[in-house]
Amino acid sequence: MPPRNRMFARQRRFVWIALLVLLIQAQPAVAQEESPPANPASNGPSTSSLPDMPTTNSAAAKGAAANPEPAEAPNLTAEEVVAEYKRLTPKDEQEAGLEILSRFEKSSAALKSKLIELRKQHTLFVNGYSDDKQAYYKLRNEARALIGETYQAALLLIEIMPHPDAARTIMTEVESRRKHDVYNEATFEGAAKMMDIGVYMLYIAQATARSAMMTGNFDIAKRVYEKLKAEDVDDIDKAMVAQADLIEKQWETEQELLKNDPKDLPKVEFKTSRGNFTVELYLNEAPSTVSHFISLVESGFYEDCDFFQVMEGLLALTGDPLGDGSSRPDKYIKDEHTRSVIRMPLAGSLVMAKLPVKGTQQFVENSGG
Repeated sequence: MPPRNRMFARQRRFVWIALLVLLIQAQPAVAQEESPPANPASNGPSTSSLPDMPTTNSAAAKGAAANPEPAEAPNLTAEEVVAEYKRLTPKDEQEAGLEILSRFEKSSAALKSKLIELRKQHTLFVNGYSDDKQAYYKLRNEARALIGETYQAALLLIEIMPHPDAARTIMTEVESRRKHDVYNEATFEGAAKMMDIGVYMLYIAQATARSAMMTGNFDIAKRVYEKLKAEDVDDIDKAMVAQADLIEKQWETEQELLKNDPKDLPKVEFKTSRGNFTVELYLNEAPSTVSHFISLVESGFYEDCDFFQVMEGLLALTGDPLGDGSSRPDKYIKDEHTRSVIRMPLAGSLVMAKLPVKGTQQFVENSGG
């Protein structure tokens, strides 16, 4: 990564602020949630104020749950922010920052073009003028890839200068990730950076706390949850707060196990109508379960299998040929969760479902399949 610009450290007499999407004043509690613009790459006028950019490379390092004082600032457009960057930054340090700016602008332009193309194809598809699903899926996947690229470029750019379009992109993507329960390192970085510069929207705070819990940043999660109003804490947040100590212990245990994982773990790619993902299988810890699962994959058992039950923030179930969860396996496997070494049931885990004991929250032993 190019060296971070140090204009704020060297030019402390200047306090200048980028104006973003929504008027946001720093408050002790998180404000009511509002939605940012739908287009992450739009270049419209900016209308919200943020405090001075932090001088650390990581928003999570300090201040993700801080409460800086609101400041008054002129209404700076993207062009004015760039001009101010050039004015305050030594010539020998400008090149790296302008290269990141160029990367963000090119990615944003490509994303806009792709989204227009996707919208046209979607309109043809839903109105019966085209039945080419693959063409639509191809465009959709390309758009998703560009969204990811633009988001990463925005994360880099916001470290260099308080660019309103970069902040708008991060806010929009963080909101989307919160809606779809995507709480990984990238979500944490974006959400924490927004809080670090004074964006106190409810969805930003929730995304910060949840992704912090799921990426091992427990101190940050606790600090954010402490500042949320009671009415802003959803059931998923209440569950995580109640189990915070257990989750932290499981996380630490899993990190130690990861250090000893072989580099050639078997992997399986899931290709779904909502996107693809890959899982690693722990053959040493669950040999029977993993072997059984791989045999089902290789036989084509999961082809065209729906996720017949999705519980937001909890789980998604698939593997029933009937599509409603009523079928039973042809073969059952022995439980392996009592072995001497077991993996932790953290977010992102793939597990083999077992048969429930009717009227209880228990499961029938050795009934996975």
